[in-house]
Amino acid sequence: MLELPQDIAGLQALYRSGEVTVSEIVAAHLKRIEALDPQLNSVVTLNRAAMDDAARLDAGTTPRGPLFGVPVVIKDNIDTAGIATASGSAALAAHVPAADAHLVVRLREAGAVILAKTALPDFAMSWHGHSSRSGVTRNPYDLSRDPGGSSSGTGAAVAAGLAMAGVGTDTGGSIRVPASFCGLVGIRPTVGLVSRHGVTALVREQDSPGPLARTVADAAILLEAMTGWDPDDPVTALAALPPHRRTAQDPLPPEALRGGQDRCAPPAVRDSAR
Repeated sequence: MLELPQDIAGLQALYRSGEVTVSEIVAAHLKRIEALDPQLNSVVTLNRAAMDDAARLDAGTTPRGPLFGVPVVIKDNIDTAGIATASGSAALAAHVPAADAHLVVRLREAGAVILAKTALPDFAMSWHGHSSRSGVTRNPYDLSRDPGGSSSGTGAAVAAGLAMAGVGTDTGGSIRVPASFCGLVGIRPTVGLVSRHGVTALVREQDSPGPLARTVADAAILLEAMTGWDPDDPVTALAALPPHRRTAQDPLPPEALRGGQDRCAPPAVRDSAR
């Protein structure tokens, strides 16, 4: 049986040495999901194209990105083209986006393989791992305990080794709580560091997508890959300038002014308790 590496650096070393292929690593993670997730209930939708994506990376001749062949899971309030994205709600279970969220585009460009979408409470409106769509998500360290919300599925999946790393969203603790409960590294970036375009908002002014991983280095690699200016989220505008050149007087790029408003969709679902 293939022994899975513990971190991204270890995985990249295996790829460089030719000991494994991306297809073998992705297949091993899918088998692990099949074996373990019935107990955890962390995954809501598998990416049926994951093995095809892996095969394309194996056959590719372009330079390898920093996430080459890294299997990741994505919280189910982040759009993925052709993969159902329901924000944890049974009412939206049939919703399939036509395009990837900006951060998913960036992850794919960096070489990541999207394995699956992960569970969350309905519209990320809870710190607990329960939703109308998928039921109760359990903590892999103790199945009687909660993995923490709202990025409960991502936290449980990464902690159980169902993926190398994953993406959650945080408004008032939704990355940090599952990181704490599941023994992971979670980063809630400053709003605007990572584009929110294609992410279903809870509180638009506060929401921030970010990584969950087993090591600081892995979380940093994932965050760097997701970071960048996006004309569809004007809050990211200042990321177009290097930090050492940015001042309070720097004008926004013209694209950021287009339309005069944040065009993240769908509209925010607000909860005054968060």
